[in-house]
Amino acid sequence: MSWFDSVVDTTSGAFNWLKKNGEVASAIAGAAGSALNYINQKEDRSWREKMFDKQWAQRNKRTYFASNPQNYRYDSHSANLTGGLLTQGLVANTNGNKRS
Repeated sequence: MSWFDSVVDTTSGAFNWLKKNGEVASAIAGAAGSALNYINQKEDRSWREKMFDKQWAQRNKRTYFASNPQNYRYDSHSANLTGGLLTQGLVANTNGNKRS
């Protein structure tokens, strides 16, 4: 218990000193508040930069594909055009039976 008593005595002595020296206590509280405010603003700025970069990447991706239609490969879909609804589906088969 002597260790705990030593910590309590030291802590209570420090708080008594702060009570007697109000200006110093205000300065310490102001410095602590400023430090916490700085940390909060730094984290907020980092988060905003990440969100901006993410939105910028999405905007660039949309703009790239909209301005460069040659990037779409329509030839990859041409094989599906011959086996579609008109040629082998319900429209081409007028009696309703499915062709194989």
